[in-house]
Amino acid sequence: MNGLLLLLCAVQTAGPDVRLTAKGPGGLTGQADLTARLLPETGGKYVRLSMKLRYENGRSVDVLTESTYDRLGAPVRMLQSTVIDGQRTAVTAVFDAKGATLMRSATPGKDRRVDLPEGATAAAPHEFWFFRDRPAPGTKATFWQFSLGDAKWVETPVVYEGPRALVIGTKQVRGHAVKVGSATAFLDDRGLPHRLEAGSVVLERSSE
Repeated sequence: MNGLLLLLCAVQTAGPDVRLTAKGPGGLTGQADLTARLLPETGGKYVRLSMKLRYENGRSVDVLTESTYDRLGAPVRMLQSTVIDGQRTAVTAVFDAKGATLMRSATPGKDRRVDLPEGATAAAPHEFWFFRDRPAPGTKATFWQFSLGDAKWVETPVVYEGPRALVIGTKQVRGHAVKVGSATAFLDDRGLPHRLEAGSVVLERSSE
């Protein structure tokens, strides 16, 4: 689950919302609505993800995340609200140059500091690939991504592997393959996801 959220939050949308359908092990089905907006006052962006997942055994998981990034792709603020079988939890992280301050709804008033490793950067240029910037095939970067679920920084390589042909439903489309850690996103020319692959979980654009 955490790997899927990290990938989704690293994918940006331009213009209208994008709806994705999810499939995975354990009879997993569901949908995710993904929206992003450029913030003209800062040059950064805002991303909102609403995801509803259901499993074969009847278990339900609803997740809402909101993330704000600066113009270099470094996180400014993240919020994640999770409802599992009717039980809600929420966590918020506020970022500065040295790391994150974590606040959980389950432990109010007990903020937790999670610093970046010495010399590490949270700036992720790929946050703007095809949304604002046009990388050349083979463009690479390494950044430290914060996992709200695990409350830790994760060193994450990212590479634009180049254009790819893929089939979604019965339709062949062209996409840009961007590998983020062990996951892969296939984006169109505006940064909209055609397909997201995180482990055995696959999300595809519903409108294809």
